[in-house]
Amino acid sequence: MEGKVLHPEQDERGVWLFDAAEVEGLDIASLPRVKSAPSGAEGTIAARVFALLEQGQELSEIVIVTRTPPRVVRELYAQWLVTLEEGEQQRAQTQRATHEARERAREEREWSQWERQLRERMRG
Repeated sequence: MEGKVLHPEQDERGVWLFDAAEVEGLDIASLPRVKSAPSGAEGTIAARVFALLEQGQELSEIVIVTRTPPRVVRELYAQWLVTLEEGEQQRAQTQRATHEARERAREEREWSQWERQLRERMRG
């Protein structure tokens, strides 16, 4: 489609820009249907989207160029905003919080059990 129907131009930053009139003039119904990417291709799609984000491409441009659904591009953009180190810290923090919550729940169950046993002994 690029070069035939769309004629993007590269700006001074190296970002490819599409003419809005050309994009709006596309007959989307006549475009070939693209099957969903198999799950093994998710990494490839993420890498392509991340590379385009690093180049300064707009989300709408990325959707057009990669033929990736907007919701996927938005999700990848949100992940791109978080560095790998920050993401790992967030994951570890969530894991610690989950572990601590389970530990508190276990301690509360044990305490309740101990209280019940104590009450039973005092009654009987």
